[in-house]
Amino acid sequence: MISYKICCELIHIPTGHIVASGLGTANSLEKKHRNAQPWDIQNTLYKMACKRALVAATLNATAASDIFTQDLEDGIPETSSPKPDPDDTKPKETNFDYITEPQRNRLYAISKKAQISDDKIKAYLKEKYDIESSRFIKKRDYPKICEWAENQTILNAEEIIAGMND
Repeated sequence: MISYKICCELIHIPTGHIVASGLGTANSLEKKHRNAQPWDIQNTLYKMACKRALVAATLNATAASDIFTQDLEDGIPETSSPKPDPDDTKPKETNFDYITEPQRNRLYAISKKAQISDDKIKAYLKEKYDIESSRFIKKRDYPKICEWAENQTILNAEEIIAGMND
C-alpha cells in the first residue's frame, strides 16, 4: 500500500503569520485505485494528497466549509448546506480586491516621473486611505491614486515655471 499524508500551511505574506493549515491524505486502497499498479499511481496519490491539503487549508482560512465541500470530487454526496443570507449584502474584501504587482510598478513609475518621494506617497496613502503599504491599495482606489500622482507632476512643473518667472 502507498499512503501520503500532507500538511499545508497558508501564510500571510506581509506578516509571515500562518493563517490556516489543512491536512490531506490519499492512499492506494481508495476505491478508484485498488486495481492499479502502485508504481503507476504513486505520483497521482501524492498530488491528490497535496491538493486535498490545500483545499482543506483554504476552507479553514476562509471559514467556507459550510458552503463548499472538497468531498464532491471524490464522489461523496454533499450534505445540505445553509443558504446564503440575502440580507448579507456587504461585500467581503479578499486579496483579489488589491492591486496587482504590475499596477504597483506603474504607480511607482508615475511617482518617480513626478519626483514624488516614497515618504510623500506613504503619507498620502495613510492620510487618504488609512493604509501602510501600496500592497493594500484597493482596486477601486487605484485610479484616484494614480490621478493624484499624475497631478503631482503638473503641480511640480507649475512650481518650476513659477520659480523661473521670479
